[in-house]
Amino acid sequence: MRVRGKPGAQVVRIGNRLDAGTSAGVRERLHKALDSGEGDLILDLSKLEMIDATGLGVLVGAHRRALSVERRLVLRGCHRGSCGYSR
Repeated sequence: MRVRGKPGAQVVRIGNRLDAGTSAGVRERLHKALDSGEGDLILDLSKLEMIDATGLGVLVGAHRRALSVERRLVLRGCHRGSCGYSR
């Protein structure tokens, strides 16, 4: 996962998996990005191949945290079939 600053926004690139094994680290980085930046937080999901319920929880939690700090969470690059949900 990579965090990059842009004028008025931050871009976070998520790797190919967002699941129980990767969620803790992703959650921590998203929280740090939300707390330290301003403007939109753009999640680039173009490399994401698999997400499970834990990963979905991370995205929902990040959205709620963004709202609490008056920011917006934007999902980018999630194509049908490339972001397959796995139970």
